[in-house]
Amino acid sequence: MYEDVLSHLMCPVCRSALLLDRGETVDDEVVTGQLECGSGHAFAVREGVVDFGAQENPKCNRWSQTYLRHDYEELDRRVRESKTPRQLEQEQLTFQYLIGHINRHRPECIVDIGTGRGMFLLALLDGLTYEPGIVCLDRSITALAFDRLKVRRAGTPCRVSYLAADIGAMPLREGS
Repeated sequence: MYEDVLSHLMCPVCRSALLLDRGETVDDEVVTGQLECGSGHAFAVREGVVDFGAQENPKCNRWSQTYLRHDYEELDRRVRESKTPRQLEQEQLTFQYLIGHINRHRPECIVDIGTGRGMFLLALLDGLTYEPGIVCLDRSITALAFDRLKVRRAGTPCRVSYLAADIGAMPLREGS
């Protein structure tokens, strides 16, 4: 996570401000540390991902188990190959529409809710015409950790922060 994302975050339990106890940093990114509110609710930062206590939904996905059996590149390839040409075309059209809208309105912070395997995230980073802050939110710490590796490998100038959180208890301040 990047420290500047703190202005967009709040404790998902009591809705108060969070303070960062920084551990290891790499190129301004906080890789280990802890976020804590004044009420004592604490959330670990591990591998650049803030853990707000979310649990994967076993009915939808099991990224932590899937990534034990397949590396993320193999998984991405398998998913891509399983899609029909029409599905791939619709995906690309959807991504182009959303990225065009974002480029026209130029928000300072973009929140990717349900980042999953990061396919939209990578398309977004490739198609942006400016450098906003990006927050990736997903229930799976494992998927976010692999997304972080993909983004680092892509070498984007955007500052991307990763939050493992549930959409029902999002740690985002109103208006973010």
